[in-house]
Parts: sequence; C-alpha cells; structure tokens
Amino acid sequence: MDQKESKRRSLLQMLQSDKTISDIRKSLNCSRTAIFRVRKFFHETGDIKRRFNKPKPVKRSSQLLRSVKRKVKRNQLRSICQLAREANVTNSTMQKVMKDLNLKSRAVVTKHLITNKQKKSRKERCKKLLNWRKPYPRRVTIFSDEKLFTVDKVTNRRTLVLPKKLKEVPENIRYSFSSKKPASVMVLGVIASNGKRCPPAFVKKGKKIDSDENTYQELIPVYMAKNFETPIFRHKQPVAKAVHTVAVI
Repeated sequence: MDQKESKRRSLLQMLQSDKTISDIRKSLNCSRTAIFRVRKFFHETGDIKRRFNKPKPVKRSSQLLRSVKRKVKRNQLRSICQLAREANVTNSTMQKVMKDLNLKSRAVVTKHLITNKQKKSRKERCKKLLNWRKPYPRRVTIFSDEKLFTVDKVTNRRTLVLPKKLKEVPENIRYSFSSKKPASVMVLGVIASNGKRCPPAFVKKGKKIDSDENTYQELIPVYMAKNFETPIFRHKQPVAKAVHTVAVI
C-alpha cells in the first residue's frame, strides 16, 4: 500500500465516522476537492483503490505501416481516403502513416498527347509563319485558333500517392493523358496583331474552317465591320496545327 492510498483510507474512515470537512482538512492537510472525490469514488465503486486506465490502442502499428507500404507499391493511384477506409482508420491517422513512410500525396499532371512527328512538323510550320511575316512589318494580321472541347476522362488530381522522388514513378502513372473524343464542340478565337480581339465564335457541326475562306466573315462580321473600314481579307493556309492567319491590308 503506497502513501497516497493510505491517506485515502484514513480520509474514508474519518468520513464514515461523521466528522466534518473542516476537521478532516485540518487533521490530514488535504483539500476539499480531494475529500469530495474520495467520497464520490467510494459511493460509485464501493472501493478506493486507484483505477489504472487501459492503454490506448495503437493505430499506427508496424503491421499497418507494412500493409500500407505494400498497397502503395502495388497501386500508386490509391488515395489517402481510400487507404484510410480499407484500414478502418481516420484520414488524419493515414496522413501520419504517410509521413512515417516518407511518402507524399502529389497531383496528377495533365499533359497534351503530342507525338514526336507532330512536334517536328509544328516547329517547321512555325518557322514558315515567321518568314511569311517578315516582309510585311506594318500589316495588321488577324490570328485565329480553333479549340476543340472534348469530353475526356475525369481525373482526380489529388489521388496520387508517390515517393519524394518523382523519377521512381512510371510516366504512364504520373500523368493523365487526354485525347480527342467524338462528343466535342469547336470554338474559334480571333485576335489581331494590334491588340484587338473578337469574342469566341462557336462553329457549327460539320463546318470546316480550313476549306472555306469566307468562314471568318460569316463567324465574325460585327468584329470585322467595327474594327476595319475597308477590310480586304486574304486567307493564309495554316502553317502550324490548329493555328491560322488572315492578313488585313
């Protein structure tokens, strides 16, 4: 029996002998709070022995760390929320597990799918465009670009669990590639070399801009009439993919 337990027993005996709180405080040199706690504890449990709390279960055990490490190594596209649900732990606990394993949650980078052949041809066409522009430094040129908006696969950017070194992750997992889909809409954007711009124009389905020179006048008549008094248009064949120019003399 330790000193504290003997003091609690003495306090209980004095309480059972109907002594006042003041007398107990003076004789045992204890606080009123301690007296009330001992009396309440005895009424609830029938004893005054100290209760030892059970140790809290350790969630971040070595078994959990090994399990998470194997799962991440097998599939690096697992999110922290998914790992937490499978391990039956909270998201904050799983984030601490990621920190223990020296792992980080990184975003999936969306990149445009361009082949090496396309890169080479674009470079050559851009050079041709610059050479075509040199003899006419004062000419106002209207640049147009078409954008094809497609329905691509939805990718959650925050579902990738990677190590600190990105070089260790294959490129097909690190990036989310997008390509053209059947369900799409074409939008034409026009801007002049003097800084004037035209609102986006939606191209009707089946309309080919490359084959018809008058398509620009059909899509943006208000823009042409407002900004140029006597516009003389000359259509320039595309010198880079998805980039077209119209010279205004």
